[in-house]
Amino acid sequence: MKLKISYNTTDVQSGALIPVTNFVTIIPKDVTTVEGLKKHLEQLLAQRLGVQRALDPLLTTSDGFELTNSDNLSEILQSSIDTKGYEDHVVAYDMRALFRRERDRLDLDTPVHLLEKDDFVDSVKKSIKIGQHKHGKLYIQFIKGNLSPCLHLLSVEELKKIREDLKKGTIKEKILGKWSHLDDFLYVLDMTKSATKKLNPDLNWELETKLILTDSDKEGENRITVQNTIKVSSDVATPVSVQVPIEWEGVRVKKSEREVKQVTVTVVNTVEEQPLEYFKALIPAPIVVGDVINNPATPTLQKYQDSGDSDFHLLLPVEQQDQINTYVTCNQDTFARDGKFDNYFFIPGVTITLQRDSTSILSIVKLELEYQDHNNQWNAMHTVNFGYRYQQGWNWRYQWFDECNVNMKGGMSDTLAVRGAIQVTGKPGDDNETRSRAHASLPQPLKLRIRITDNEGKQRELIVEQANKPLNLPTLENRIESWDVQDKEFMKMVTCDDTDKLQRIFTAFYLSKKDKAIVLRYSYGTYFTFDSKVIKTLEFKAAKKEETELESHKRESSDGKWHTYARFDTKTGVLYAFRVTLETSTGKREEVVLVKDILDEVAKLQ
Repeated sequence: MKLKISYNTTDVQSGALIPVTNFVTIIPKDVTTVEGLKKHLEQLLAQRLGVQRALDPLLTTSDGFELTNSDNLSEILQSSIDTKGYEDHVVAYDMRALFRRERDRLDLDTPVHLLEKDDFVDSVKKSIKIGQHKHGKLYIQFIKGNLSPCLHLLSVEELKKIREDLKKGTIKEKILGKWSHLDDFLYVLDMTKSATKKLNPDLNWELETKLILTDSDKEGENRITVQNTIKVSSDVATPVSVQVPIEWEGVRVKKSEREVKQVTVTVVNTVEEQPLEYFKALIPAPIVVGDVINNPATPTLQKYQDSGDSDFHLLLPVEQQDQINTYVTCNQDTFARDGKFDNYFFIPGVTITLQRDSTSILSIVKLELEYQDHNNQWNAMHTVNFGYRYQQGWNWRYQWFDECNVNMKGGMSDTLAVRGAIQVTGKPGDDNETRSRAHASLPQPLKLRIRITDNEGKQRELIVEQANKPLNLPTLENRIESWDVQDKEFMKMVTCDDTDKLQRIFTAFYLSKKDKAIVLRYSYGTYFTFDSKVIKTLEFKAAKKEETELESHKRESSDGKWHTYARFDTKTGVLYAFRVTLETSTGKREEVVLVKDILDEVAKLQ
């Protein structure tokens, strides 16, 4: 018997149905059924294309008539012995092409059975789904991630014939199909023609489905059992059986537990359970090097009276304590020169009044500004000026005088701004917040003394205090509020300070019910979510490498170093903690953070 063969598949990139090859073959005499023809064609395709192709799903005639496995070739196809040279034409579809052809006819949303397993080597879920075809057939679908590499369709007649053979004992089981990591690799390799694609040596998965007949099946004529087996790289094969009807009509699939057993099975690695106290005992004490940033609350500052023999009088024009505490502002150079920089101090306004009769005129001829050091000694400041403060839009700005001469008539007053700078040894702050303060080498509160000298040689002075505002450093409490963490008891944080830069770096862990995961968050802005799948993948990798720690994250920059290692229990193999190391220019902290309680909550959310 001579046949024309057209072999079709699905393009990997576009999903379109494409012809792979056309050829003519002579069918051996011992091939009498469509099932035998499929096996014969598989061998021919392997020879021609170099890849084994599964044709079990579908053969059709060129005009679209389907050929079932039990069909007799001599009855449905013309003999090739024809004086006109007539040849029958058969179209063959591979598994993926068949799924594209039949997808809209499959009840994919409400299957009667779904078996799933997570593979922690390639992080791709493997599944087998059983359901109903709109034409009354039974479909069995193999799924890898979001792809469907295989689809098997069985008509009522085919199921009846298989059931009869099983009942008679002609066959013990009917294997419908298999698909493994090697089949998948060869198929994709052939479709993409990628010379760089390599088989992952750690992959070892296989999906298999077969039909068997159980004692329960023998009670009625409309029952047969499908046995599905998924072996993933990180687990052993676990067959799961489900009873299905041969004829769907009159069978209430979604509600009848007797006729059709509906189950969704997710199989994961099991480990010996241990109480939380067991894992707490594994946590060592943290290792801390360096100091933490001294970040006290703003102190209550004092308002002083002026003193001296000049008829000029000086007054700080604020009364409220919170205004007094924050009245003097600061700034710093953006970079140092020869290890030194200027720290600027601004007094927004000092009210100057000349207490004389209106006919008198007096001048300020000298303005000095000093600061008190740690030894209570007064030291002169530089770049001292009078000026005015004015508002421009939402911002306050200063206009400074070129000279310090101020002339006033008796009984008059004016409010002038005062500024001065202290030369500091060290490094200025890296940002606006750390530059808008007195340097850490200066006392706190810092006392500033304003001294004016009039043209009669008399003086008047006023002491003003400055205090730094508390830094907005990250803490467990303010991060909980900032990130809107709902379960406060499931958040943990490790910090390390840079006392020179007045900066704090951190690594935090918390439960996210929305993501059903533990979140690892870092002070420089990056975060990662670890759901149950990621956690199991890490546990599998650690067990395979026989490691108790795996590096989870690493980053190094001028601001610091962040290293995170997942830690696994030697007895149970489970991930129970993260070892965190943080390092700045002035400090280092290493701490093992227990996260088993958070991971237990993640498992409950699945």
